[in-house]
Amino acid sequence: MSEKLLKSILGGLKILLMLVGTYVCYLIILGDGVDPDTGAQIPAEGSISFGLRLTYALMISSLVFWALFAALNILLNLKKNIVTLIGFALFAILCFIAYSMSSDAMLESWKYKDPNMFTPSNAKWSDAGLILMYIFSAITIFLIFAGEVWSLIKRFSK
Repeated sequence: MSEKLLKSILGGLKILLMLVGTYVCYLIILGDGVDPDTGAQIPAEGSISFGLRLTYALMISSLVFWALFAALNILLNLKKNIVTLIGFALFAILCFIAYSMSSDAMLESWKYKDPNMFTPSNAKWSDAGLILMYIFSAITIFLIFAGEVWSLIKRFSK
Protein backbone atom coordinates (compact mmCIF):
# COMPACT_ATOMS: atom_id res chain seq x y z
CA MET A 1 0.00 0.00 0.00
CA SER A 2 1.44 3.32 -0.96
CA GLU A 3 1.89 6.11 1.53
CA LYS A 4 -0.43 8.40 -0.44
CA LEU A 5 -3.28 5.85 -0.39
CA LEU A 6 -2.78 5.21 3.32
CA LYS A 7 -2.83 8.94 4.00
CA SER A 8 -6.07 9.30 2.03
CA ILE A 9 -7.74 6.42 3.88
CA LEU A 10 -6.69 7.73 7.28
CA GLY A 11 -7.83 11.25 6.33
CA GLY A 12 -11.23 9.89 5.32
CA LEU A 13 -11.49 7.96 8.60
CA LYS A 14 -10.60 11.12 10.50
CA ILE A 15 -13.33 13.10 8.75
CA LEU A 16 -15.84 10.28 9.36
CA LEU A 17 -15.00 10.20 13.08
CA MET A 18 -15.32 13.99 13.29
CA LEU A 19 -18.76 13.82 11.67
CA VAL A 20 -19.92 11.01 13.99
CA GLY A 21 -18.58 12.89 17.03
CA THR A 22 -20.30 16.09 15.94
CA TYR A 23 -23.59 14.23 15.44
CA VAL A 24 -23.33 12.55 18.87
CA CYS A 25 -22.62 15.95 20.48
CA TYR A 26 -25.66 17.37 18.67
CA LEU A 27 -27.82 14.54 20.02
CA ILE A 28 -26.51 15.04 23.54
CA ILE A 29 -27.18 18.80 23.41
CA LEU A 30 -30.62 18.23 21.89
CA GLY A 31 -31.58 15.80 24.66
CA ASP A 32 -34.36 13.24 24.64
CA GLY A 33 -37.09 15.82 25.01
CA VAL A 34 -38.80 17.92 27.65
CA ASP A 35 -40.33 16.57 30.85
CA PRO A 36 -44.04 17.48 30.64
CA ASP A 37 -44.38 17.94 34.42
CA THR A 38 -41.39 20.18 35.15
CA GLY A 39 -40.51 21.47 31.71
CA ALA A 40 -36.86 20.44 32.26
CA GLN A 41 -34.88 18.93 29.43
CA ILE A 42 -34.35 15.16 29.69
CA PRO A 43 -30.70 14.20 29.07
CA ALA A 44 -29.94 12.03 26.06
CA GLU A 45 -28.60 9.03 27.95
CA GLY A 46 -28.55 6.79 24.88
CA SER A 47 -26.38 9.26 22.99
CA ILE A 48 -24.08 9.73 25.98
CA SER A 49 -23.56 5.98 26.37
CA PHE A 50 -22.96 5.65 22.61
CA GLY A 51 -20.38 8.45 22.78
CA LEU A 52 -18.65 6.77 25.70
CA ARG A 53 -18.61 3.40 23.93
CA LEU A 54 -17.20 5.04 20.80
CA THR A 55 -14.51 6.73 22.88
CA TYR A 56 -13.60 3.45 24.61
CA ALA A 57 -13.46 1.60 21.30
CA LEU A 58 -11.22 4.25 19.74
CA MET A 59 -8.91 4.32 22.77
CA ILE A 60 -8.58 0.53 22.85
CA SER A 61 -8.02 0.27 19.10
CA SER A 62 -5.42 3.06 19.27
CA LEU A 63 -3.56 1.20 22.03
CA VAL A 64 -3.70 -2.07 20.08
CA PHE A 65 -2.37 -0.44 16.90
CA TRP A 66 0.32 1.40 18.88
CA ALA A 67 1.45 -1.87 20.49
CA LEU A 68 1.43 -3.72 17.15
CA PHE A 69 3.42 -1.04 15.33
CA ALA A 70 5.89 -0.76 18.22
CA ALA A 71 6.41 -4.54 18.29
CA LEU A 72 6.74 -4.61 14.50
CA ASN A 73 9.32 -1.81 14.61
CA ILE A 74 11.30 -3.62 17.29
CA LEU A 75 11.27 -6.90 15.37
CA LEU A 76 12.17 -5.32 12.02
CA ASN A 77 15.10 -3.35 13.49
CA LEU A 78 16.34 -5.98 15.93
CA LYS A 79 19.97 -4.82 15.97
CA LYS A 80 19.03 -1.22 16.78
CA ASN A 81 16.54 -2.23 19.47
CA ILE A 82 18.61 -4.79 21.39
CA VAL A 83 18.92 -2.32 24.30
CA THR A 84 15.13 -1.99 24.41
CA LEU A 85 14.72 -5.76 24.49
CA ILE A 86 17.26 -6.01 27.31
CA GLY A 87 15.25 -3.38 29.20
CA PHE A 88 12.05 -5.40 28.71
CA ALA A 89 13.81 -8.54 29.91
CA LEU A 90 15.16 -6.80 33.02
CA PHE A 91 11.69 -5.40 33.76
CA ALA A 92 10.19 -8.89 33.43
CA ILE A 93 12.85 -10.32 35.74
CA LEU A 94 12.17 -7.60 38.34
CA CYS A 95 8.42 -8.28 38.09
CA PHE A 96 9.06 -11.99 38.64
CA ILE A 97 11.27 -11.27 41.66
CA ALA A 98 8.68 -8.91 43.16
CA TYR A 99 5.86 -11.41 42.63
CA SER A 100 7.97 -14.21 44.15
CA MET A 101 8.70 -12.09 47.22
CA SER A 102 5.09 -10.97 47.72
CA SER A 103 2.73 -12.45 50.26
CA ASP A 104 -0.95 -13.28 49.93
CA ALA A 105 -1.66 -12.62 53.61
CA MET A 106 -4.65 -10.38 54.18
CA LEU A 107 -5.37 -7.98 57.01
CA GLU A 108 -8.15 -9.03 59.35
CA SER A 109 -10.08 -5.82 58.66
CA TRP A 110 -10.15 -6.56 54.92
CA LYS A 111 -12.17 -9.74 55.43
CA TYR A 112 -15.17 -7.78 56.73
CA LYS A 113 -15.29 -5.39 53.81
CA ASP A 114 -16.24 -6.37 50.25
CA PRO A 115 -15.26 -10.06 50.01
CA ASN A 116 -14.98 -9.95 46.20
CA MET A 117 -12.62 -6.99 46.24
CA PHE A 118 -10.09 -8.28 48.78
CA THR A 119 -8.90 -11.75 47.86
CA PRO A 120 -5.54 -13.42 48.50
CA SER A 121 -4.73 -13.14 44.80
CA ASN A 122 -5.44 -9.38 44.82
CA ALA A 123 -3.33 -9.01 47.97
CA LYS A 124 -0.44 -10.85 46.32
CA TRP A 125 -0.55 -8.67 43.19
CA SER A 126 -0.87 -5.52 45.29
CA ASP A 127 2.11 -6.58 47.40
CA ALA A 128 4.10 -7.34 44.23
CA GLY A 129 3.33 -3.84 42.92
CA LEU A 130 4.53 -2.29 46.18
CA ILE A 131 7.73 -4.34 46.17
CA LEU A 132 8.36 -3.36 42.54
CA MET A 133 7.87 0.29 43.48
CA TYR A 134 10.37 -0.10 46.35
CA ILE A 135 12.89 -1.74 44.00
CA PHE A 136 12.56 1.03 41.41
CA SER A 137 12.74 3.72 44.11
CA ALA A 138 15.95 2.20 45.49
CA ILE A 139 17.45 1.94 42.00
CA THR A 140 16.51 5.57 41.28
CA ILE A 141 18.04 6.85 44.53
CA PHE A 142 21.20 4.81 43.90
CA LEU A 143 21.54 6.16 40.36
CA ILE A 144 21.04 9.75 41.52
CA PHE A 145 23.67 9.30 44.22
CA ALA A 146 26.09 7.55 41.83
CA GLY A 147 25.62 10.31 39.23
CA GLU A 148 26.40 13.02 41.77
CA VAL A 149 29.48 11.18 43.03
CA TRP A 150 30.62 10.61 39.43
CA SER A 151 30.23 14.30 38.59
CA LEU A 152 32.22 15.25 41.71
CA ILE A 153 35.00 12.83 40.76
CA LYS A 154 35.10 14.27 37.22
CA ARG A 155 35.13 17.85 38.52
CA PHE A 156 37.99 17.31 40.99
CA SER A 157 40.07 15.10 38.70
CA LYS A 158 40.70 17.99 36.26
